[in-house]
Amino acid sequence: NHDLDDRDGAGEKAALWLQQARTAGVHVDGDSLMVGSTLVSVYPWWDGPVGRQELEDRLVAEAALDKESWAWVYHAPPAGSRLAWDGRREYGDDVVSGWIERFSPDFVFAGHIHQSPFTSDGGWAERTGTTWVFNPGRQPGPVPAHIVLDLELGSATWHSIEGPESVELFPD
Repeated sequence: NHDLDDRDGAGEKAALWLQQARTAGVHVDGDSLMVGSTLVSVYPWWDGPVGRQELEDRLVAEAALDKESWAWVYHAPPAGSRLAWDGRREYGDDVVSGWIERFSPDFVFAGHIHQSPFTSDGGWAERTGTTWVFNPGRQPGPVPAHIVLDLELGSATWHSIEGPESVELFPD
């Protein structure tokens, strides 16, 4: 979860608490890494024009990198998505919707809406154009809800207290 807890150098809200995890070897906001031939990019949740522009500049630069697939980690799911539904209202991010349309990542892993997979009109996986968007949700207990992405098998499996569910990523 990329919740904002402080102000950055531009005076905009930022998740500065995440930077502490970097010293433990955790990839956090601002990091990108290659996992096989997949570029995994961890993007910050921005609060103002400076953060938004910095993120957009990074998207442009990383779109040009050589990769077979591209996965984003971003705080909120896109606007209009059932993954942004909490059972009462939708909390999607319209800016990330535009970025998904513009840059066509293969996968976006979001959170923000903890209840979404556990509500009748919500969900944990959804296709937006050519992009798969995922939201594992939040559940109490020792093992968090999580998604296993297996590109060799072409599947994504959501694990939660409700049991596993899978989607086929590359249907014929």
